[in-house]
Amino acid sequence: MNPDLDRVVGNAKEWQLEEVATSRCVCVGPCLFQALNIVPTDIAASADVSIYDGQNDQGRLKCTFKAQYAPPCCSWPNPAYFRQGLYVDLGQNVTKAFVQYLPLRD
Repeated sequence: MNPDLDRVVGNAKEWQLEEVATSRCVCVGPCLFQALNIVPTDIAASADVSIYDGQNDQGRLKCTFKAQYAPPCCSWPNPAYFRQGLYVDLGQNVTKAFVQYLPLRD
């Protein structure tokens, strides 16, 4: 186990699963991002969702997920740390997304 991650998670709240239907900040302040599920408008076209370390799309871009043909679930083997907050930007052909994250106490 990672002792630094154990220390941070020890100060955590509960894991959250949040539905995002418009681009917005889902967590203000530090958190751990674990997974994203994209629900495309049209499964025959590609869809994309970007996540930022910040409270808007001016934060640091961490990743852009691209999906085609089916609602994918994208996750990391270990949670990704976001220092300033977690902003979810729904791109082209996205009805909504589900985001799993762990808010951390200051």
